[in-house]
This record gives sequence, C-alpha cells and structure tokens, in this order.
Amino acid sequence: MENNIKNWLTADDWLKYERDKNYFKKPYFFRIVNLGILRENVDFGNAYNNMTTNGIILSTVIYSGIFFVNSSDGFIVGDTGTILGTTNGGTTWTAQTSGITNNLNSVYFVDANTGWTCGDGGQILSTTNGGTTWTAQTSGETNNLNSVFFLNANRGYVCGDGGNILRTIDGGTTWTAQKSGVIGNLNSVHFSNPDAGRVCGDTGTILRTTNGGTTWTVLTSGVPGNLNSVYFVSANTGWTCGDSGVIIVTANGGFSWTTQTSGITDNLNSVYFVDANTGWTCGDGGQILSTTNGGTTWTAQTSGITNNLNSVYFVNSNLGFNCGSESIVLATSNGGTTWSGQISTTVTSPIIGVTYREFLQKTEFNPFVVRKVVIVSSTSRQMESPLTLIYRDSNGKRTDEVIIPLLSPYQNLSDRAVVDKEFTWDGYTTIRIRELFAGASVNIRIYPENEFNPLNILSDKEAEFLEKKQYKLPEWLHT
Repeated sequence: MENNIKNWLTADDWLKYERDKNYFKKPYFFRIVNLGILRENVDFGNAYNNMTTNGIILSTVIYSGIFFVNSSDGFIVGDTGTILGTTNGGTTWTAQTSGITNNLNSVYFVDANTGWTCGDGGQILSTTNGGTTWTAQTSGETNNLNSVFFLNANRGYVCGDGGNILRTIDGGTTWTAQKSGVIGNLNSVHFSNPDAGRVCGDTGTILRTTNGGTTWTVLTSGVPGNLNSVYFVSANTGWTCGDSGVIIVTANGGFSWTTQTSGITDNLNSVYFVDANTGWTCGDGGQILSTTNGGTTWTAQTSGITNNLNSVYFVNSNLGFNCGSESIVLATSNGGTTWSGQISTTVTSPIIGVTYREFLQKTEFNPFVVRKVVIVSSTSRQMESPLTLIYRDSNGKRTDEVIIPLLSPYQNLSDRAVVDKEFTWDGYTTIRIRELFAGASVNIRIYPENEFNPLNILSDKEAEFLEKKQYKLPEWLHT
C-alpha cells in the first residue's frame, strides 16, 4: 500500500490538517441514484469526516412529455434535450441521444419507430428507428414549441409561443407556418380527425379548425387563466384543463364550453381520455384526478408525491403513466387506484441537509467558487461516465461543458474520481451524469475554493495509513 499512495500529501498540507482539523471544511453533498422516485429522509454517513446529513432527495431534471405507442413502447422528453425510451412498459428506461441541450416539451409517435419531439428555440426532432437516432428538422422558428401531434407518418402539427402553429404533410421534411390569429403562447394541439383540430393556450385561448388547419377560428372559453392541455375523443366532445384547477368541456366542437368541478386550485397541466367517459388529468403538487362519467364528477387519486406532474398518458382504461418534475415517472395498472414510481436512468438528485430548492435560493444570492468535485461510486464502471456541467460564464451566458473525470491512478481507488475544474456555483448550476448504470449509486462532493481535504478521496484504510505518514499530493490533486 505504501508504494501505491506515496507522494499524496505535502508537509504543508499535513501541518494544516494537524493544527486545525476544521481547516479543510466539509463539502456540499450530492447524491445520484438510479431511482425515479425517492422521497423519504435519509442519512448519509461519511467515514472521512464523520459527517451525517439529513435531506430530501430532489432532482434537477424536469420531464415534460410522455407518450406510449402500446403497452410496451414508450418515450419521455424533458429538460436539456433529455429523451428516454422503454420497450418493456417502463420497467426500465434508457437514455437516448437527442444531440441538443434545449428543453424538450412534447413527444408523439405514430408507431414504435416513427416519432417526433419539439422544444425550446423552435427545435423539432424526428426518429424512424424508435429513438436509436434523432434527426433535427427545420421548423423556421426560434420561439419555443410546446406541443406536437401527428395524424399519420406524414401529416402533423406543432404549436408554441407567439401564436405559432406549424403544419407538415411530409413527415417534417418541411414545416409551414399557419395563421393562428393570435400572438399569445399556445400550449397544446390535438386533432380528432384530419379536418377537426383544436389548440389551447394562455389567457383562455382556444382555436379551432375544420379544414385541417388552413384556417383557424378563435373560440370563447370563458376562462381568464392559461389553458395547458386539450383532448378530444370525437369531432364534438373534448376537454381542456389549465391553471387554478380549471377543467372545461364541450359537446359541440368548442362553440360553447362548460366548467367542470375539479375540487382543487393547483394548476392542471395535462388531460387524457380513453373514451367519452373515462379520463384523467394531472398537475402541480402531485395532483391526479380521474372521471368515469365524462367529467361530471372528478375524483382525486393518490399519487404519493407532491412534485409537479406535467404529462399523463393511458394505453387503456387500466394502464397509464405520469411524468413530471424531479425526474418523476409514475405508472398504474388499475386505472389509477394505485400509482407507483418507476426507475429512471438519468436522475440527478442533490442532498445537503436542506431541500434542493432551498439550496438554489441560497446559492442564487450567495454564489461560491468550486475548486474540486470528487465522485465516489461503488460501481467502478460508473466512473467512466462523463459529467455535463451546466453553469453561467462570466458574461452570464449558459455554458454546457462535458467533462471526463480523472480516474484515480491507483487500482484500490477505482471507485472514485476527481473533476479538477474551477467554476462558480450559483442557483443556476447543474451537474448531471448522462448515464447511470443499473445498481449504481454515486456520491458527488462539491468542494468550495480552498476547502478541499485530500483525505476525503481516500478509503478508510488509506486515510488511517496517511495519518501516520507525510506524502506529497500528485499534481492532479493540488488545491
């Protein structure tokens, strides 16, 4: 062992440590786990400095859209170009490569191979092989695109901010802008047949077309707030949901709308029906509501979470899915009587003794300089996975930097690595692992400037050994 760890500590480093054990202060702790949902308080012990931290595991990833082609094949999209796919009904989710870092807001497939997703900055991506590869399409827009819907492999629509509605008749090879007649943000588009389509948006906006989008007519919803999702089961019967628990229904194609009683005031973000009677809506605060009579009555279901839910999809009256903030994926096999969390491979979960929101609020106004990032994992293969560091540069511009951690040069330290980079952490900063291997857990330690303890990267036996010796730090670990 002595040969393996020779030259780890300088005499100066050792003297500082011996004179003041608190000279090297405790780091900020981050924990990444391969679980889609983990809400309970947990204790993390640290053999190096005997530090125990209680906190709530929260994620920085927001899932915005979910879609299932059948009971097996499904897709999720979300923040920073995130795309996940499953071929076994959500038992496992696998990250797909989008090639972009824009937020993705909606996803739609016409079969297990052919699909599209849209997002911020006018992004539209398509795939013809179930997401193995995604190809950027030219939308001609720079505004955010919030919803995508396809009637078949050729004909589809997207809507977005600034009153934008786009149509394609060739699978997205070309997209053509349509005249919506409004300038507000449009949040959801749905067609019940090739001619009849509806769009809903901010400030109660509802639009209707009866000619496949050649012309759009503004309808009166009677709702002052934002409408976030629209779904029709026929040319006449449909629902929209929105902010403050609003649900409205029409039986005449949208010419008139009737308010239904949701019983809540949380924002509702998505609505889905499998027939004229059976439907669900989901929203902020973990809200899930269901109806079996077309919305005459809505009943709250128990999601078991308080995270915001952004998208709901049902394959049939029993099998359904929800996704939302903090990498939440929920599934039910009994119509929502019970919901359970599913495993997601891209969860990024900070834990530091306060909630992540509190941490962001604190660091937003009190940023600090990070000098070292130490990564520890029980799965050595995990250390080969690159990190994406998202932060603001000196001009305030978003920077996405892929970093390959420096693996320990010693075989008996193969479970840890160091990111030797200096950057400023504020409420915007995110560290994300692109791939989390099955069974792996990762402990990420964020060390502020001049607060890196070389002993923290060592195993228990190595730390004990070094307390009796004085060795020099290698170049890649210098503080």
